[in-house]
Amino acid sequence: MRRFAPVFLLCCVALVLFFHQEESPNPFSRLLTPFALVESHGLEADAWGAEAYDKAVVGGHTYSDKAPLSSLIVLPFYAAMRLAEGGPQTRADIARAVHLGTLVCAAIPFSLFALLLLWRARREGASATVATVVALGCVFGTFAFNYGGAFFGHMLAATFLVGGWALAVEKKERFVLAGFLGGCSVLTEYPLVLLQAAVVLMLVLGPQGMKRARSYVLGASPCAVLLLVWNLAVTGSAFDFPYSHVPAAFQQMHHQFGFSRPDFTALWELCFGQFRGAFFYAPALLLFLPLRAFDVSSKLRRNTVLAACLAYLLFVSSYFQWDGGWCTGPRHLLPAVALLLYEGAGLLARQPRFWKAFAGLSLFGLGVNLLAVATNPCPNDAAKYPVAQIWWPRLVHGATADAILVDLGAPRGAYLVGLWVGLAIALSGLLVYLARRWLDEVAPEDVAAPQCASSSRAMRL
Repeated sequence: MRRFAPVFLLCCVALVLFFHQEESPNPFSRLLTPFALVESHGLEADAWGAEAYDKAVVGGHTYSDKAPLSSLIVLPFYAAMRLAEGGPQTRADIARAVHLGTLVCAAIPFSLFALLLLWRARREGASATVATVVALGCVFGTFAFNYGGAFFGHMLAATFLVGGWALAVEKKERFVLAGFLGGCSVLTEYPLVLLQAAVVLMLVLGPQGMKRARSYVLGASPCAVLLLVWNLAVTGSAFDFPYSHVPAAFQQMHHQFGFSRPDFTALWELCFGQFRGAFFYAPALLLFLPLRAFDVSSKLRRNTVLAACLAYLLFVSSYFQWDGGWCTGPRHLLPAVALLLYEGAGLLARQPRFWKAFAGLSLFGLGVNLLAVATNPCPNDAAKYPVAQIWWPRLVHGATADAILVDLGAPRGAYLVGLWVGLAIALSGLLVYLARRWLDEVAPEDVAAPQCASSSRAMRL
């Protein structure tokens, strides 16, 4: 695995960054903290307040309203870039900061998530070739593809969630580290506290429940402390979140953070609609959601996953902006969908009869999501049928989105989609070839969990 993993990660990064999102309000809000700390040496981002649409205003000062971890991860990279460059900040610096955030908080987590899926399928007995195809199909055939190339917090939070889940539930070891990863998921996107509560409950109900749950909570505690300190520094109260101080455009958040009762229309659209439907933008879920898709050897695990994802769906449907604004697919559901994909990878490893159905569903998902990322990955939320109203017309007229080649001076045009497809076929073929050579010689039962980047032990299968 030590040879295959870096190649796999690099290929995923190259494919997901080929097209990437430009500057928009959500990424810009996440950059307010690095901008303020590096340029102004404080947390007040007043210099960018007029430009920031998505923000918090506390005591007349502008701050980022987002959960802080994605901003803090970008901070050292942005600081190093500005230190090397010097001089006052320019628009080019802001554009490069967006690209930095997309790389370290979206593309790399996206690729690590794909590696976790490969490991899961391999551990369940799939050949290296099948595990590789399953991992690629799950990430590029769903709307994870969109958020692997955008500096939002959802892909990073989802990877932290699944990483902690894999350690605590799959490997049943390193519960403190698992809890820390779980805490990081909440520190990236606050609503993931619901999914973390489900993990803790499952640990409590399992073998050595209280001991394992205590270790998990202990691992998450530094993240909880950092969150309270962050709130104190920004709002003056450890329990007062910046989300309570957003401008009038988001005034619904001033009351219970914008949450009320679940809305049936929102539930329908989040599941089945072309506007934000999870089954439309991640069609593999149609195969994974039946009860047989989950580990039947553990009813507790199966029921925990289903109950947690249902609760998360109801939670998102009760949010005043359940549709996520200008975006592609049900972005708020990505962490829960990532958990379902991780469990579904085990199904595909155990049930070869589902491979053809998975291939067909993944190709459909790839077509829809590639159309989005290649033309307008952040469409106006007034378009309820974005495929017909926005993406296809833009592709026909060659109005493609930001891409690496465009950044280097190449013209925009539909030919970029063809180049991406060619690159995807070439890199997928390379990964399958290397998987056969480097991984099939190792028995699936010898697969070990991927270690975090700070671990001194190499990853192996």
